[in-house]
Amino acid sequence: MNAWAVVELMGHQRAIGYVTEVTIAGASFLQIETPASATAEAKVRIVAPASIYAINPTTEERILSHLRPPERFELGAPAHDDGDEDEDDEEGGGF
Repeated sequence: MNAWAVVELMGHQRAIGYVTEVTIAGASFLQIETPASATAEAKVRIVAPASIYAINPTTEERILSHLRPPERFELGAPAHDDGDEDEDDEEGGGF
C-alpha cells in the first residue's frame, strides 16, 4: 500500500500520514509518515498489521488540512448599552 490514509489502531489510537508497507526481519509492517505541523515535528510510526482496525484512504490535502491549526478569531467587545432599558425602569415600565 502506498497511499495517504487515516489508520485506526488498537487502544483507540489513530495515525495519519503517508502509508507504505515495509519488511523488518522478514515480517511485514506498515510505516506511517506524518508530516510536520505548526505544533509538532514530522514523525514515522511503524505498526504491525495485527494492531490495525481500519485503514481509511484519503488525500494528501485532507491530511495536511487536518494538521493545520484551526483559524483563530477574536471576539469583538460587547455592544455598548445606551441605557434605554434603565430609563424605562425608572418610569415604572420595568420590573
